Amino acid sequence: FDQGINYFDTAPGYCDDQSEAIFGVAFKGMPRDQFYVSTKGMPTSFDTAEKAREAVHKSLKHLGVEKIDFYHVWCLRKMEHYDLAMRAGGQYEGLKQCQAEGLIEHIVCSSHQPGNEIRTILRQGHFEGVLMGINILNFPYRWDGVAAAAEFGAGVAAMNPLAGGAIPQHEKELAFLARDGETPTEAALRFLVSAPEVNIALNGFTSREHIDMACRVAEKAEPFTHTETDAIRRNLGEYITAMCTGCGYCKGCPQDIPV
Repeated sequence: FDQGINYFDTAPGYCDDQSEAIFGVAFKGMPRDQFYVSTKGMPTSFDTAEKAREAVHKSLKHLGVEKIDFYHVWCLRKMEHYDLAMRAGGQYEGLKQCQAEGLIEHIVCSSHQPGNEIRTILRQGHFEGVLMGINILNFPYRWDGVAAAAEFGAGVAAMNPLAGGAIPQHEKELAFLARDGETPTEAALRFLVSAPEVNIALNGFTSREHIDMACRVAEKAEPFTHTETDAIRRNLGEYITAMCTGCGYCKGCPQDIPV
């Protein structure tokens, strides 16, 4: 916050279910009109309007705020999850009630789907924005979702900008991502921070150095040229149609395969 970051993303379950409470401690010392808070609820967990309302009130208590700026229908991995959220008496109905009461400012969604499915959802017009796992490695697979958001007037928040840590862990192999004088990790952050179609790039921090690096990149981020983007597409190859983001939501394989 002192360095200018003003969008803070959390969710029930993060950090062993402590993340919202940790943010709540920090928020006590921050002017409420100078930051945005984002949290979430899964339609599979809160499958009724009443459960959704209870989840919102629980998050408000943990966060110590009177209103959640952005509340996500969380972790849409297939269209059935969206249908579950939108059914009569379901999660979305409960969130709309909370919004009418002034407890939520914007209802948005969080998606791990391919771009065409994100387009299908946004076309319905129920969400003001979408949080999606998109980065410099998987953008060919999901960019249609970004384009759809721009087309339908929805905001875009990008999660997993470093591909779940794959980029900083394999900088030698991914050197083709970067310009001279920058690392692939810095290039990956710049790719999203500088993209006019992306409003927020959510970067996870585990040290002050990570914060310093992200802010340094953001302060002077130059957009990628079409030539650079096309070169990355070619280097990624035609066979990469999906990329693991390291989210871990696929645990529990029905065939007991350890993912």
